[in-house]
Amino acid sequence: MRRLIILVLSIFFLSNSSYAQEWIKVKAFVMDTLHRPITYVFVANKNTQDAIVDMDGASVEWTAKISDTLIFSSQSYGMKKFAVRDSIKNNVCVITVVLKPLSKNLNEVQIIAPKSASEIRTEIQKLHLEATDVYKDVNAFQSPITALYEAFNKNERAKRTVAALEYEENRTRILKDICRLLRSYQVIDPSEKELEAFVLFIPLDESFLKGSTDYEIGLTVKEAFLKFKKIYRGD
Repeated sequence: MRRLIILVLSIFFLSNSSYAQEWIKVKAFVMDTLHRPITYVFVANKNTQDAIVDMDGASVEWTAKISDTLIFSSQSYGMKKFAVRDSIKNNVCVITVVLKPLSKNLNEVQIIAPKSASEIRTEIQKLHLEATDVYKDVNAFQSPITALYEAFNKNERAKRTVAALEYEENRTRILKDICRLLRSYQVIDPSEKELEAFVLFIPLDESFLKGSTDYEIGLTVKEAFLKFKKIYRGD
């Protein structure tokens, strides 16, 4: 009888141990090829079709099964897959994810003139955050995070966050157009490389863009660029 009890307890604990080991804590550090943290990281579980969006830009933490495969992506970056089983150490899965910027080979290089003030104003008036998200005919190369979301659209929280990401992408594009127009008038002089960092530095939200004149917007951008130069150029 004693042996029977010991056998039953052994089976019970082995079963619980196997169940506990089936689930693993995953910690992923996501960065670009220059080892800079990437914000707005989209993570999808290929097996369960769950998805999350991390906006901190430091690390992503999740719980997954040993047999799961995770897909990482971010706007303007490629995708990368990781098998949880291949990265387990001490019952924790630690992954370093390096995402490469998307590139496209062109047969001909063209220099596009800056948009006019009236064109930019039209885009500003169209800027708004969609309350309901419907994604159709998505180009996976141009917008990989949206294409991934279409495949993993069961997570409603992720759905709202992806809409916010697209809104921020549109706002950023408008800010770049404003900067390029001001650069053409020699009001500011950021390089294209500096422009990527400068648009994150400009204190212009939707309400300011829609409620201000072109002169007020231009003056705000000019003042922000003077501060930006002191920090990034030491001017």
